[in-house]
Amino acid sequence: MIRVLVFILFFPFTAVAGNESSIDTDVREVWSGGYWSYGDQDGVYRFIVRGGGIEHYKTKLYVQWLTVGTDYDKPILLKSVSIKELNDTPEYSFGLPECIAESRCSSVSLEATNTYDQSKYMIQIHMPNIGVYQYESAAAPL
Repeated sequence: MIRVLVFILFFPFTAVAGNESSIDTDVREVWSGGYWSYGDQDGVYRFIVRGGGIEHYKTKLYVQWLTVGTDYDKPILLKSVSIKELNDTPEYSFGLPECIAESRCSSVSLEATNTYDQSKYMIQIHMPNIGVYQYESAAAPL
């Protein structure tokens, strides 16, 4: 009887703690939105900002292409891409990107701050196809 009671008392905590460990602690912000279509597939973009550091807090940006979910089916992750121009040698801090003008949101912009000299840059990312992006950075600091 005591064994059953101990199991019942600790089971919910163990189950919750196990689920939380699967969440990446470096994830700082997530945004899903916009709209893409290619062939017979369509869906939304998801932007993920990961970050870390103490003295020079740096962030990394990822874009994902997800199918549209339904009442019965979860969205499916088709492609996840690291923005290599920002992530390969991380030296910037930034938040989530913002859509540029159009409602489909196939282009986004973000303001990035260099964590060493505090200069600011405007960056644009265009997503013409599933898993494909084009990177543009302002030639001079803002």
